[in-house]
Amino acid sequence: LNLLDKGVGTFEILQQTLPTVVLSRLSKMDDACFTEERVIKLFRLSQLQIEHILASVNMLFKKFPYKTQAKLLLKLDYQKKQINELKDDNAKVKATTLSASPNLFGCKKCDKIFISQDFLTIHLKNIHNKPNALNYEEDQILKCRTDQISTQNNSEQSTPWR
Repeated sequence: LNLLDKGVGTFEILQQTLPTVVLSRLSKMDDACFTEERVIKLFRLSQLQIEHILASVNMLFKKFPYKTQAKLLLKLDYQKKQINELKDDNAKVKATTLSASPNLFGCKKCDKIFISQDFLTIHLKNIHNKPNALNYEEDQILKCRTDQISTQNNSEQSTPWR
């Protein structure tokens, strides 16, 4: 007990004496077994054990969040890098797709790709509410095409053999 009081006691000593302190019963005070000095030593030992347990728990709680937080930050950084790489890959694929196929038309507002100029026009009108999103000449061409398509659709619907 003197070693524990001086702070020389170790975790192993406290662990070994813990069951003795916890399981001891003080129901009857036998003068031979429980002297005042022995009860004081037992009380002091239990105080030291409780203090040690609280310090250990406190230390574990302090270490645990930092380790978990550090792991989560590393994982977050890794996932951000993956997202950036995927965005770059996606942009490269879109660029090569548009350059490889001149028949595709891309929306400059949201980077969607369409197989015809007509679909792009409809998209611009419905989604962006700006038929004038392209320059004026392209807008006039699109308007003419839209009129041609609607005329074709009307003539196809009016034919009697369909």
